[in-house]
Amino acid sequence: MVVRRHVPLLLTGFVALEIWLLVVLGRSIGVGSIFALVVGSGIVGSWVARRAGRRALAGWQQASMAGTVPAAALATSAMLVVAGVLLMIPGVLSDVAALLLLLPPVRRSLGVRVRHAFEDRLRAKIGGVTQGAGASPGRIIDVDPADVREVEP
Repeated sequence: MVVRRHVPLLLTGFVALEIWLLVVLGRSIGVGSIFALVVGSGIVGSWVARRAGRRALAGWQQASMAGTVPAAALATSAMLVVAGVLLMIPGVLSDVAALLLLLPPVRRSLGVRVRHAFEDRLRAKIGGVTQGAGASPGRIIDVDPADVREVEP
């Protein structure tokens, strides 16, 4: 994939842009204010990530006891953990991205997009694996293993 080859370059550009924005902002509001913002966002990010991680773990444990998978709750918790980590990274753009992830409408919208992308990739993989004699693309036949028996040719 072409994007994968450019990831190091994109990350370097992102870091350079973050540093440049911190310098420009530091000239406007002062180095002490920037330092306070960086430290404060790091502390808040740590708190958000820890809290979301605990909630995700508790939700997973409750769901596993009930025999269900809390996909939506886990996705929300994962996005909150990402928001916390982004807040811990010093920079303006990462903080803006984190603050956007803290907004429930943004998380819902992103969750829907990620779910659709995941389902599409899963369908493509399953469709390629299950295609065989008599199988149509995207069609899954669910069979109970107890109902399967060997037939002599």
